[in-house]
Amino acid sequence: MRGVSPWAQRYGPHNSKGDFTAPFASGGARIDGMLVVPCSSGGAARIAHGLSVDLIGRAADVTLKEGRPLVLPGESWV
Repeated sequence: MRGVSPWAQRYGPHNSKGDFTAPFASGGARIDGMLVVPCSSGGAARIAHGLSVDLIGRAADVTLKEGRPLVLPGESWV
């Protein structure tokens, strides 16, 4: 598949960052929670202010709306 990383080809389906029709971007998806890794400070700020500019932001908004846990680990500098 062109444009899809070897990791995604091997381990699961791939959704582009603008694909708001992905199952986890809807409240009907049966997920327990969401972990965003890596999560930049800009990404965390967009999620905190409800700016759903990409699939990660939309899925995070849905996770919060549904009352499910959302984990945004901070950036670490090594």
